[in-house]
Amino acid sequence: MRQKNILLVCREIYTMPMHFLAKLLRKEGVNLAALFVYPHEALLNHPHYQFFRENNADIPIFDIKKISTKLIDHLKAKNIQIDREMLEKIESQYTSFYPINLQLMSSQGFTTYYHFDDFNYEASYETHLYWLTLYYQRIEQIFDEFKPDVIYDTEKAGLGRMIILEVAYARGIPYVSLELARFENYWIPTYSLSIKLESFFRKEFESLKEKYSREDFRNSRGFQYLENFRNKASILSEDQKMINPIVNEWKLFAEIKALLYGTITAIKMMLKTIRIRRGVAAPLYANCFVRIKMQWVIFFRNLFIHFLRNGFFCNVNTKELKYVLFPLHVIPESSIFTKAPYFCSESFLLETLSKSVPWDFKILVKEHWGMLGKRPFSFYNRLKKLKNVIIVSPFLHKDPKQYIQDCKGVLTISGTSALEAAFLGKPSIIFGATSFEVLSCVHKISDITKIKDIIAQWDTDEKQVNDQEIVSYIETVLKYGRNISLKTILYYCAESEKALLSRLGLGYPTRRRLKRRLYQFLGRSIANLPSCEELDTKVMAETLKIKEVLEMGVKLFEEDKDIESLT
Repeated sequence: MRQKNILLVCREIYTMPMHFLAKLLRKEGVNLAALFVYPHEALLNHPHYQFFRENNADIPIFDIKKISTKLIDHLKAKNIQIDREMLEKIESQYTSFYPINLQLMSSQGFTTYYHFDDFNYEASYETHLYWLTLYYQRIEQIFDEFKPDVIYDTEKAGLGRMIILEVAYARGIPYVSLELARFENYWIPTYSLSIKLESFFRKEFESLKEKYSREDFRNSRGFQYLENFRNKASILSEDQKMINPIVNEWKLFAEIKALLYGTITAIKMMLKTIRIRRGVAAPLYANCFVRIKMQWVIFFRNLFIHFLRNGFFCNVNTKELKYVLFPLHVIPESSIFTKAPYFCSESFLLETLSKSVPWDFKILVKEHWGMLGKRPFSFYNRLKKLKNVIIVSPFLHKDPKQYIQDCKGVLTISGTSALEAAFLGKPSIIFGATSFEVLSCVHKISDITKIKDIIAQWDTDEKQVNDQEIVSYIETVLKYGRNISLKTILYYCAESEKALLSRLGLGYPTRRRLKRRLYQFLGRSIANLPSCEELDTKVMAETLKIKEVLEMGVKLFEEDKDIESLT
């Protein structure tokens, strides 16, 4: 009997979970291989790429260095010729999830129109298509050579993963990754990169909903969790509290240090890329000069935002306002570009919402803490021209609970705020695939003309949220998910905190910041240094839970495939 071939998909810091997963899988006697999906990792010998190669020399490690070099050579020679035959093959065989142009949306470098990260080199549409064909040919080559039976991942972002998904699906190979269920740290399996809700989740939810229509759900674990959530003074997770600059006061000297460190790091990266790009502006790596400029621009914007807080934002009494809450997203973000590619323009959605709400409603726009300073001020000035739109100060409430409790409902592309709203008894509208779209109070729509009728229902006394459904949702997540602290693995130190971070090329400010986060994730004070043995035990326990979720995903994929063949 042939041993199972398992392909591990790696990227930057998310290489670490794959490194520890490989340790567990070796004990089972399977054949392992790894695939690094981002161009710069092999081109620049990225620290995590180097770390994985050094510590996993016994397994084949694939990358996309050759096709990256080929693209650079052809750009330098100005010889980009589209392989129409390959594009036709992609269109006929590899568009089970998305057509070609929507697949290209999964690349941040190819979607610069939709976001403000200007450090990506611009490239022609022909270059995008040429890169797509090269990448598909490389993935086919890897699959033909290694013949994977299963593919494991812990992420969902990027064009490379979209291509792996399409090829794996066409060949009947389960490609399983993790999807955050959006409460606590529960992760569930997905074998569609969460582009759609998996059928097993919906079936279990419907089964539990039917069960709780006959039985009392108030003694269930799900109801206890719901009650605890509603009674919390703060609904921000501990992870978010640690890194949220609104909860933790913005410190000028710490930000100056981080800015100087970021500038030095970008200069080092610029010197590395000069050797590789050979004067070619390829969409495979960042324009480091522009990145440095952006870091400084973001710093000065934040100075303005934090010291003149009412420059663009308004302080309002949310209790006295009738409003729909529109929390802005982090952009670019895979949860938008892959889950809701038709609705990734927040300006367009706000324009639509402004025309759809009743005359006595306001639209309260709340900036995401992770985007402070990253949008140009012209973005806010333009939104302020919509006269029923209020851009609320992100410093008004340090926790999202108050914003949600006081609103009539939430509109978000695919954000966690829709689930938080359901838990707090409020309805919502979303546009992208999420696990909580099963809830009747979460209206997933593709027709924007429906917004008006849905919001009109929110201004009635009719109860919009069904606790029985929410409990069924939580119980479904508890069945298929595991509470995994990925951060513990991402910031793990193999020998000591200093040794690993030095090996990964991280400087002092980053090292200190990661050290603080690591200790807090492990429930320790900064003064108490955990031993390597304790860290080993903790990390391998988290990795074992990742393995359980991924293996569950393979089993569920096979069951889904059997059902499809019968129907």
